[in-house]
Amino acid sequence: MQTRMAKNGATADQLRQLRAKQKGLREQYDFAAKSYKRAHNMFRDSLMSPQSFDEIFAKYQGAKAQLDAVNAELNDVERGTRYEKIGMAEGQENQALGALQEAHVAYSE
Repeated sequence: MQTRMAKNGATADQLRQLRAKQKGLREQYDFAAKSYKRAHNMFRDSLMSPQSFDEIFAKYQGAKAQLDAVNAELNDVERGTRYEKIGMAEGQENQALGALQEAHVAYSE
């Protein structure tokens, strides 16, 4: 079962969820970028306190980091399961089959 899951990769539902998450985070990032641009202009013209500007900049950086993270996660899923994970799942499957064979031998004796 794990081997099949590793070979098949993400389900269609998982991809839809990630894409929806990406869309929401893209909208948050776009909003944060606009806010940052406005705040930067206001700060430059001494119309905003350093504290307020720092808060907006931190929100912008946080939104960017979240979007970067979901983009990386979606990229991993779209590329498919890494061969190491498939090999690991196959190894676990072989171990389980070996243990099952040992149990059958012990039971038949």
